[in-house]
Amino acid sequence: MSKIHVSKALREVGAWKEASYREVAHLPIQKALREIIRRAEKTAHEMGFVPVAGADRHRLAVAEESG
Repeated sequence: MSKIHVSKALREVGAWKEASYREVAHLPIQKALREIIRRAEKTAHEMGFVPVAGADRHRLAVAEESG
């Protein structure tokens, strides 16, 4: 049986996804999805991403700030 190398970065992403899931696992699916989207929008804003002009209000769309 061959071993598959998994990078440290990929393991960190897996751990982050698992922790994110645990934070909303107790919520009904609709509330969990709303909370995940809320957190994603907040993080995108904090990292300098802005909403794209004309973006559908039901779909998150961001772009890096220019300048």
